[in-house]
Amino acid sequence: MTHAAPILTTVFLWWSSTLLILWLANRSERQHAMITGVATCIMLAAMLAAIGLRSNASTAGAYWGFLTGLTIWAWHELIFLVGYVCGPRKAPCPPGLSTRERFWVSTQAILHHELSLAAHGLILALISVNAANAVAGFTFLTLWVLRLLAKLMVFFGAPNIDTDFLPKPIQHLSSYFRTTSHRTASWIGLTLISLMAMALIGAAVSASPGSFDHAYLVMLSTLVGLAFFEVSALVIKIPDRYLWSWALRAPSQQTNHNVASNGTGQ
Repeated sequence: MTHAAPILTTVFLWWSSTLLILWLANRSERQHAMITGVATCIMLAAMLAAIGLRSNASTAGAYWGFLTGLTIWAWHELIFLVGYVCGPRKAPCPPGLSTRERFWVSTQAILHHELSLAAHGLILALISVNAANAVAGFTFLTLWVLRLLAKLMVFFGAPNIDTDFLPKPIQHLSSYFRTTSHRTASWIGLTLISLMAMALIGAAVSASPGSFDHAYLVMLSTLVGLAFFEVSALVIKIPDRYLWSWALRAPSQQTNHNVASNGTGQ
């Protein structure tokens, strides 16, 4: 149970938070302001929790720290997906650009999002200085590194890139993705994620079972493992889309789907 509890907690929080973010981001645009306002209040509460947890090095503190870091990250994901914090460039990627030119315009398309992540990461790093419990900061940093690797993999190209998850406000970003049969960048990214997972697993195994260190290291290891599964879909066709399909449908599509279901008696 000392291993199962943090693993199952991480899987549940990852799956449920991803579903919730996708569902909220795919609501009608007139609802986005209210959703973002409520989410911002929750994020601020999480920041206060991260400060309050600094001296709590209990096993429960590790769980709360992980949830706090995940909540703060989820806020950034949400404001990005609804298009509130994205980048100064709103136009699709021009065709025929060199790799260097495409990198520049791609950076412009998500610059504000990247700067906000960097600023929040710095704040969490300052909160974590000399803290007995820095799990919120570690969780945010882990997710940041994983997302950066995924972005680079998508930029350099992968065989299977699904753009259906992009809500309407940021659908222009799909033009910056590169679909290619070459898998070099993808395999490099997967290798780096694998090395992260092995390092964290090694540290978790060395920690005393049931301790604070063991709990948060197992949760971070599981998080990296889940990221490996998600990113693998860029290289190998994995039917992970079935996990998110209902959350990806726009409200009108859900209504039509329900009507069709009722019409067939299902």
